[in-house]
Amino acid sequence: MDNKSSDCIAQCYVLYGNYVKSIIARFYSDKDEIEDIFHDVFLKLLSAGFCGDPHSHKTRNYIRKATRHVCISRMRKEIARQKYCNNSNPDSMINIETVTDMQTMDIGETVIDGMIVSTLYDVIDELEHDEQNLIFDKYFYNKKYFQLAAEQGVSYHVIKRKLLAVNKKLKQKLMNTIAYQ
Repeated sequence: MDNKSSDCIAQCYVLYGNYVKSIIARFYSDKDEIEDIFHDVFLKLLSAGFCGDPHSHKTRNYIRKATRHVCISRMRKEIARQKYCNNSNPDSMINIETVTDMQTMDIGETVIDGMIVSTLYDVIDELEHDEQNLIFDKYFYNKKYFQLAAEQGVSYHVIKRKLLAVNKKLKQKLMNTIAYQ
């Protein structure tokens, strides 16, 4: 690891710190966990020897994708750990198929599902901030139309129309991506 790489990471840490934390906050709500993952992201960049122009759009996209990758990997590990801990017989040997769901999915399906999820997040990132929040609140946090309307101080019908418009926009953007062509 060279000095140029660590200087680049330091600049990115300052420039993109709040941006990275906002991405992590989409996945996690605990502040300590967000801080822990935040540092994991930059440690991953540092260990990979990342070096690029900190002010470029390409660097920002790379950091966004690395952040999402760290969050998703951490979530998968937590799910596997919970499955293992919930095993009815704690003295039994670990069954790797139970932990990783290998019985139901092969590696090709897993890779394809990962590409689809990654593409979906990329397209959601292209939406405006309020549109992103609406998508996350409705589909990721399972909030009802009435809850969203109350939070935003508008009627149920306004939220429904906004969501229909955002869904249409999202569908159009997805249809223009490589993964869906």
